[in-house]
Amino acid sequence: MKKENTFYNEILQEQDKRMQNIRKYYPFFSLANNSLEMFREGKYSNIDMGFVLMAILRMLIEENNFNDTGVTYREYYAFTSQLLRKEFELYLTQEENDEIIAYIFDKIKNEGKPFEFNYYEPITKERKTTRIKLIDSAFYENNVCYYITTLGIEFYLDTKEIKDESKISIQQLLLEKMIASKNFSGGIEVVKRINNEVSKLKYRKKEVLNIMSYDIKEGIKEYEDFFATSIRWFDEEQELFVKNKTLIEKAVSLIDPMEQSSNNEIRQLEAELKKAITKHSELLSSCMDLKKKADEIISRAKVNSLKMSFDFNDALKSMIAKDDSRLLEVLVNPLLNLNVKKLIDLPRLENLLTYRSDEIDEAETMDNHEEEDYVFEDVLEEQRISHNYIRILRCLFELFEGKNVFYLKDLNDKLEQKFTSKIFVNGDYFSFIIHMCQKYEYSISKVLISPDTFFEKIIDEFFKENKSEQYRFLQFKLEPLPEEEFDLPSSFSVTNIRFERVVM
Repeated sequence: MKKENTFYNEILQEQDKRMQNIRKYYPFFSLANNSLEMFREGKYSNIDMGFVLMAILRMLIEENNFNDTGVTYREYYAFTSQLLRKEFELYLTQEENDEIIAYIFDKIKNEGKPFEFNYYEPITKERKTTRIKLIDSAFYENNVCYYITTLGIEFYLDTKEIKDESKISIQQLLLEKMIASKNFSGGIEVVKRINNEVSKLKYRKKEVLNIMSYDIKEGIKEYEDFFATSIRWFDEEQELFVKNKTLIEKAVSLIDPMEQSSNNEIRQLEAELKKAITKHSELLSSCMDLKKKADEIISRAKVNSLKMSFDFNDALKSMIAKDDSRLLEVLVNPLLNLNVKKLIDLPRLENLLTYRSDEIDEAETMDNHEEEDYVFEDVLEEQRISHNYIRILRCLFELFEGKNVFYLKDLNDKLEQKFTSKIFVNGDYFSFIIHMCQKYEYSISKVLISPDTFFEKIIDEFFKENKSEQYRFLQFKLEPLPEEEFDLPSSFSVTNIRFERVVM
C-alpha cells in the first residue's frame, strides 16, 4: 500500500509539469488534423499542413536567429508560394494563390490568438487552460514582422533527437530570446537546465574513465564519442555565455526600483548564469584531466600488449605434434609453487588509508514557486480589439438606417465626428477594414447562426452585448473601388469601398 501511495502521489505532483511540457506539441496536431478538409470543399486537401508548419518554423528560425531579422508577410508569401508549387505541384491563378496562402497563414497564427490547451489538474481538482503561441508579431519600421517564439523553437528542436548539436548551445539560444523578451523567470529555468547538462557531461566524463579502466577498446570508443559530440562545442558555448552575460548586465543597468519582483528575477538569473559559467569552466578542466589520464591508460595498454604471454592452445598442439608428455612439466611446475601470501608495504598502506575519492557533485535544490494567477497580455489585447471593433461596427450599422448606399469616406466622416481624427492612427481601424473585406457580402441572420471568420465572430459578440434587433436581418454587400484612393489624417492612404444594402 505504501508503494502504491508513493507512485500515485508522483502522478498527482507531476501532472501539471508534464502537461506544461507537452503543450508545445498541441498546435502542430491541431493544425495537421484536417485543417484544409473543409476549405473550398476540400480542393486543397492534398496539402500537408504539418509539413507546411515545420517548413515555416524553420524559415523563421533561419531569419530570426541566424540572420537576426524579422519576416514580413511578403517574405512569407514568397516562401510559401514556392513551397506549394515545388512540393504539392500547385500551379494556381493569382487570386487562388493569394487566397490559400492567406488562409494557411491565418490558421498557423490562429487568427492572431494563442492556441488554448485544456487539461485536468488533480492537485486543485480543476480544469486548467494553458496558452501556446508558435509565432508572434511586432511592428518594426512601418512593417509588421513575424518571429518564432521560444516555445516554437523548443517544439521544432524537440521533434528531432539532437546528437550532433550541443544541447548547452541550444539552451543558450533559448536563454537569449528569454532575456530579449524580458521573461526572466523563464530564463532562470533555462539556466538551470544548462547547469543540468553540464552536470551530466561531468558525470559522463567519469563513466568514460571508468570504462577505460577495465575495457580499453570500448573505453576508447566512448572517449572518442564523448569528445566528438560534446567537447568540440566548448568555444561556441563560451562565446554564447559571454553574450548572454552581457545581455543580463544590460538588464541590470536598466533595473526599475519600483518593480521589485522583476529586480529579484534579474538578480537571480545573473547569479544562476555565473554559477553555470563556473561549472562550465570546471567541466573544461575536468575534460583536460580526462585527456591526460586517457593517454596514460592507452600508453600502458600498448606496453602490456607487447609483453610475452603463454598460449595454452599452442602448447597443447606442440605436445601432440612431438608426442612428448614430459612437456606438461612446463604447465604444472608453476602451479606447484604458488605464493599465496600477499604483502603490502607500509607506505602503500598509508596511501590507501588517506586516499580521498573525487568530490561528488551536490544535487541542486530547486525552489518550487507557485505561479500567481494573472491576466495574459494577449487576453487584454483581445478585449481591447473586440471593444474597438464593436464601436466601429455600430457606426457602420447606423449608416444603414438612413441610406441604402454609402462609401468608406462616409464611414470615416462619422468615425472622425465621434472619435476625432486619432482613430486613423489606431491600428484597430485598419485591421477592422482588412477583416471586413474577407467577404464581399454579409447576411447578419446567417452570421449569427454560424459565424465563420474573425469579423463574423465580432458581429456575433455585438449582438450578444447589444439588443439591436433592427439590424438582425440586415444584409449588405461590399465593393472595393481600387481606382479611388484617398489620404487619411494619419498620412496613410486607403482604397474607397462602396457599401450597398440588399433589399429583400
